[in-house]
Amino acid sequence: MRQQIDPSQRSHRVILHGGEQPNVIPNYTKMWWFFRDSTMDRAYLHFEKAKKIAEGAALMTAVLMKRISFPFVGLTVQTR
Repeated sequence: MRQQIDPSQRSHRVILHGGEQPNVIPNYTKMWWFFRDSTMDRAYLHFEKAKKIAEGAALMTAVLMKRISFPFVGLTVQTR
């Protein structure tokens, strides 16, 4: 996905639960993703694209994916 993102897009993630030991596929994982861009509309498009990628990965690996989305609380514009 990195090759297909626009230069203004940023995505961040935190692995909240990634398993108990290395080199063992866990039965439960949990991640938090945050997308941002120059406008809220563009950030939302990136979120929708990532959601489709996650759904496709879950389908390919025959796992259950539960997604919880939180609404945007506000917009902060930073200029230099």
